[in-house]
Amino acid sequence: MWSGCRIAGTAFERMRGIMLSQERFPPLLIRFNAPGLKRNALHSFFCPSFDAVFLDSSGRVVDVMAPAPRNSAFIVPRQAYESVIELSAGEAERKGVATGDVLVIG
Repeated sequence: MWSGCRIAGTAFERMRGIMLSQERFPPLLIRFNAPGLKRNALHSFFCPSFDAVFLDSSGRVVDVMAPAPRNSAFIVPRQAYESVIELSAGEAERKGVATGDVLVIG
């Protein structure tokens, strides 16, 4: 069970993500309308260092970037994904998140 996630519920919140956040921030869940790679790409401009946990539609972790590349215009995981959790840098390792895990968001 993953608790304490903020949910990016609007298009603007999904676009903004964690831009201009402090170094430590609450986890942010971003859901996309359908699975994909390039069309769901992230960027890291104006973002603090962060970990990205990419999930498929069942909540299975398809990739973990810990940390995600800095100042990158195009961040995509190895497999198509439907949502991503953006975490403060180091949180994915601290929580022991790994590819293949199934996360329940609550």
